[in-house]
Amino acid sequence: VYAAAERLYKGDLFDGLPVESMSYSLEDWCTSRRRWLASMAAKLQYDMSRVLRQKGRLNDALSHCQQALVLDPMDDNANIEMLHVLLAQGRLEALVRHYKHFEFIAQDHGVEPEATGFYEAFHSLLGEQSGNKIAT
Repeated sequence: VYAAAERLYKGDLFDGLPVESMSYSLEDWCTSRRRWLASMAAKLQYDMSRVLRQKGRLNDALSHCQQALVLDPMDDNANIEMLHVLLAQGRLEALVRHYKHFEFIAQDHGVEPEATGFYEAFHSLLGEQSGNKIAT
């Protein structure tokens, strides 16, 4: 079902339509619908990642998580799923790199990283892994 849904999403709604050909009312309708569809496509990707991670298919899970983050780099759930995949792979250095990348993206979007669920999840996982040496 996930794979069938993934095949249906071909990118942003009316992506190739020139802006000058849209009326104001069409642009309003199109923009909100476009955002909703992209958010559903991102959700599908990180949900697929979660299912694949639980089945032990970590490389496939990572790929889907990365696709979700291309669609929405600030999505808390996709970023948190990325932490879980990297942790499951035992890639603690990559986990820290992802955290630092998120900090950069958040600041670029005018968001304080500490105000996100991702921040809390990272520090929770960091606490669970305190026996391992993870340097932030």
